[in-house]
Amino acid sequence: MPWKVLIVRNDTPRHNLSEVPANGPGLALGTRNVVQQRICRQFPGARWWDNTWATWSSADGSIEFGLPPRGEVDYVVLNVRGGTGLVPPIIALAKRNGWQAADCGNGQFLDQVEHPEAGLNQWLDGMHRLLTTVRATRKAADLVDSWSVAV
Repeated sequence: MPWKVLIVRNDTPRHNLSEVPANGPGLALGTRNVVQQRICRQFPGARWWDNTWATWSSADGSIEFGLPPRGEVDYVVLNVRGGTGLVPPIIALAKRNGWQAADCGNGQFLDQVEHPEAGLNQWLDGMHRLLTTVRATRKAADLVDSWSVAV
C-alpha cells in the first residue's frame, strides 16, 4: 500500500481536506491533456499507460498518477513509494499550477504544514515494521522447518 496524496484546486488555500465543502469546490485542474503535460513537465519521463494512469521513477522512489476516468480533471491521486525526496517536487507541481496537494492519511495540505514529509515518514515506518514482522515470521517458520527435518 502506497502513501497517498490527493491534488485538488481550491477556491481559496485550505489547511486540511476537512475544510473543503462536502460537495467540494469542484474546480477543474485543467483539461486532461493540460494536466498530463503539467505532470510531465515536473516529472520528466513520466509514462502514461492510458488516459488515466502514469508512472514515474527516480532514485528516490516512484509515483503513480491517477486521473478521473472521464470528464474534466478535478483531482489527481498520487501513489507514492519511496523516500522524502519525493515530497518537494510534489509540492512544486501543485504550487506551480495553483493546486494543493493533500496527505490522504491526515488530510493536511502539504504546503500548509511545517513538516510536509511527516505522513510519508509514518508510511515508511509502517512499511519497515511490516517488513520486519514478515522477515521474523519467515525466520521462525524456517527454524520450525529445520527442527522438523532434524527430528
